[in-house]
Amino acid sequence: MLGNMYLAGKLPVTGSKVSTHSCSVTAGCAGLELLEILRILFWIAVFCILVIGMLSSIPAARALVAEERGRTNDERQAFEAFIQRVKSLSPAESSPSPGGIQIRTEDTQDRDGLEPVRQAYRETVMATPHYNDDYDESLETNLREEFSDEIAVAVVESGDFTPQLKRALVEKGIKSRKERKMLLQALDAEADELEAAQQLLRRIVRTCEAIQSRQLELRSYDELTSTWQRLDSLEANCIDCLYDRQQSIHDGHVLGHRRANSDTIHAYLYGDLDETYPILADGTRVFELVQDIKREITQLITTKD
Repeated sequence: MLGNMYLAGKLPVTGSKVSTHSCSVTAGCAGLELLEILRILFWIAVFCILVIGMLSSIPAARALVAEERGRTNDERQAFEAFIQRVKSLSPAESSPSPGGIQIRTEDTQDRDGLEPVRQAYRETVMATPHYNDDYDESLETNLREEFSDEIAVAVVESGDFTPQLKRALVEKGIKSRKERKMLLQALDAEADELEAAQQLLRRIVRTCEAIQSRQLELRSYDELTSTWQRLDSLEANCIDCLYDRQQSIHDGHVLGHRRANSDTIHAYLYGDLDETYPILADGTRVFELVQDIKREITQLITTKD
């Protein structure tokens, strides 16, 4: 005699028969619970694989855009600092050359009033953390690219810091700062597009995973039809996402920043990646997933007829 046995929510019962039955019920419940847990874990794993596999391009693109934004902002701040440094310097009074900027002559060779300007440029524009990686240019070369040949020659070879040169440096510095600001705006717009597309595609993948986990072959005709219609709506969302991105690529953002030349933001950012159109790549994969499930459900609906 095993004595009194208790079943959850029940009064105590006695006897070996009841005890054996209770053990079998408990074991059966435990087995069902274990199977359910395993099934849930399986579909969680499937979902993770789907998300990682299908949405791999957009996360990489977002990381790249964030990095580029940080570099561009560093440059914008560097030019702002250079402008303020130049404004704080007092120019020498002298007669300008025909071009408006005095070039070194025999009378000015022994004077070097431009060393503070060169030092300011090195300590601001040329001191950004990524300067050597992205540019690796001498002061003269960088001045030619950012400002002009005339200004570069004046700063490197001239001796006097004239009012005309000061004004030209400030004006060109403001122009370079404005170009970085425009690029930042384009990068922010691109980051917003990437985030919106990723959120939409994730929701679609999550819905597809939930549908696939419901043992479709056991569903009724009405349930399958309803699910097919839901997938059809998701497919339309994918198409809209792909169309909007195609339109964005077509319109583009022409960049005046010399690092980008005249390329659009898309070519500028993603030209070196394996997939140069991250939203289109991930969006197409999700679109194909939706279509695959729709085909599966269509076949099941046919068998229900």
